[in-house]
Amino acid sequence: MEIVKKEPAIANISQLLLFIAMEFDGSNAYLEYYYTIPALILLFLSGVLLISNLKIDNKRAYYIALSELFAVPVVYFAITRNVVFLILYIPLLIGFHYKLLKKITLILLFGISLLFLPDRTFFGTDEIMIGYYSAYLFIHHLNPYNYSLTSDVYSFYNLTYAKYLIGTPYTTGGFVTNLNYPSLFFLIEIPTVILNISPNYEILIFYLLTGVLMYLNTDELTFLLFISIYLLNYNYLFYSLGGVDDIIWVFFVLLSMTVKNVKLKGVLYGLSISYKQDPLIILPFYLLHLGKDRIKFLLFAGVTFLLINAYFIYLSPFLFLNDLLTPLKGGLIQIGYGIDVISITGLYYLYPTFFAIASILILVVGLLTHKRWYGVVYLSFLFFYRVLWNYLMYWPLFSYVNSFENNKLLSLNTKKVRRVLFALTILILLTLGIYFHFNFLYYQNSIHMKVIKVFEKDGYVFAFLLNVSFYGNGLILPHFRILQDSPTISANGLLWCSNSTILKKGGSEIVYVYAPYNFLYININNTKTIEINAYYSNYQGYELLNF
Repeated sequence: MEIVKKEPAIANISQLLLFIAMEFDGSNAYLEYYYTIPALILLFLSGVLLISNLKIDNKRAYYIALSELFAVPVVYFAITRNVVFLILYIPLLIGFHYKLLKKITLILLFGISLLFLPDRTFFGTDEIMIGYYSAYLFIHHLNPYNYSLTSDVYSFYNLTYAKYLIGTPYTTGGFVTNLNYPSLFFLIEIPTVILNISPNYEILIFYLLTGVLMYLNTDELTFLLFISIYLLNYNYLFYSLGGVDDIIWVFFVLLSMTVKNVKLKGVLYGLSISYKQDPLIILPFYLLHLGKDRIKFLLFAGVTFLLINAYFIYLSPFLFLNDLLTPLKGGLIQIGYGIDVISITGLYYLYPTFFAIASILILVVGLLTHKRWYGVVYLSFLFFYRVLWNYLMYWPLFSYVNSFENNKLLSLNTKKVRRVLFALTILILLTLGIYFHFNFLYYQNSIHMKVIKVFEKDGYVFAFLLNVSFYGNGLILPHFRILQDSPTISANGLLWCSNSTILKKGGSEIVYVYAPYNFLYININNTKTIEINAYYSNYQGYELLNF
């Protein structure tokens, strides 16, 4: 297996900045701008580093990795208060003294994971739950791409309350319950359904396999730079144990990049796109790199995808394509930690089309000017309409085994041309930001609210009485969520229910808005400011309250 390194030390620092950003802004306190804005700046710098030409010599890179490794026991002790983690200093010191750090750290990867077993989170995310249910339906000879069959997923597992914690809400009401991914996404969960165990264990296996893959295919310094931040940022482990499954398709793409055989590359890439659509964003970069072999690669990738998905396409091409295209249709409530964070609270409203244009623009410019594709994709994702941490945190991993280093096709190598194009891109993004803000403020201010009464008991707010008015076009049925300046249980904010009815332009009504469960109450003892966000489709309204 052949590995072509590309600035793994820079990737390590980029991941470190991302980890710090996650620590700053990981509690979903959207209104705490002293944390959200610095975190956004760190995320942007993390992406810029990935495409930069910054050089770090091997000695400094080694000390960076060493510093992170020796911080690992303290970090895990701080978040668990388990003194067992401090014992990890013994194998680390042994590895350092006898120059066995590469082997020791791989063992620690497995050892630390075992300390968090058994996994107490059966699902953790709505998508892994829907995938698990889809596998169950398939075992019982039913088509999981039939939306009517998966629509009862929450009630089937007696987790109706969980939609307010891990659900993906539509802006027009309701939650995503259909299967949004190709069939390998749920086929891979069949063993866990048969064994009646959490699907998170399979994700954990791929988390560990990724470490093994890096161990087998990188030199010692590169591996130490990888493993140090892979361990230090405990979210890589916790996300795997919590139902965030992106490491599975990441593993298949990484493996595809480490093999020489083009046919095998295609098969492995076919497996990755049979699991999720995300790797498709890599395809243009992959094809440019492969040159004359691109047809063979596409053939084997396509055949692999069809072999895995053909049965479900045969059952109903419409249902299959409809589910796969769901993420592109929009209509989902805006959440996240990227550029979108300034729009979520109405701090600087941006109409959804801005995010689509900005992301595509960055990809196109990246294709024309830069060879570090993983940095380009990272920055593109940073401008998505919804930016969760797992949309960003895995892209730097590809720098440790990047096989696209020598791609010069369509590359504008003249520094002057590059600088002009980068400057032009920034100017276009700023212009788009201004245009999609000021020309669409109509949407931000289309729903007006006035608080009539606050319902509070024992230091918790559980309901509001609002006067709600609509000044947009058409008809709406407003929905409500609460954004806070304190840690919030869900990235969605607090999703509340109401007795609202359909409003037309100029209409108004008195609405009772309430928390359906007590875990969605507002704790006014640690919350100073909240924002009531009313929404329907692209229409928004905001009402700020101070306690």
